[in-house]
Amino acid sequence: MSEAEKSTLISQTEVEKYKTTNAAEWLADILSKEDADQLLGGSLGVSRIPDPAKRRIALVEALKYKAGSDSAALGKARRAFEKLSEFARERRVPNHGLPATAVFVFTFLRWIDDKALQKGKGTQGGAHVSASTRAGLLILADHFGMQIAVHTLVAEAGVPTGKKRCSTPQSASVNLPIPRNKILACKIKTR
Repeated sequence: MSEAEKSTLISQTEVEKYKTTNAAEWLADILSKEDADQLLGGSLGVSRIPDPAKRRIALVEALKYKAGSDSAALGKARRAFEKLSEFARERRVPNHGLPATAVFVFTFLRWIDDKALQKGKGTQGGAHVSASTRAGLLILADHFGMQIAVHTLVAEAGVPTGKKRCSTPQSASVNLPIPRNKILACKIKTR
């Protein structure tokens, strides 16, 4: 292997660092100024560190710190926030839907669940997507102090407890052996 080929190799650590940095930068970019300032100590933090570039560095580093060892936590939070923003835009709710009330979170999680079932094929779709989205909302609320009422009974009820299946009819053909070397063929349809 030549030196040029060796120089193009990237370690898993570098890949994870790249993913973490990108996710943190993305989340820092989409946070409103008010939410970012709140994470950094509110008006007192702004008055003590007036340079926006220095506050930005602190914000990105804080987001990277909470990203998890492989940036999975931050990725989950990013995906949840993207979907929350999409949901808010569809309903013409400003500021990405923030502050998100319990009933807004409930309706959002049911919307996520419905979308997953519509996109699913066969046995795909169900509780995992909305549960993962709720976990992302929990990260946003708990670690980043975003005003998302995800710790309420109403919001918890938005995540289905069992796995749902998509409603597309499925069919399969089966050959069933019966005595005396005869075969019975049948087609089974399910809902």
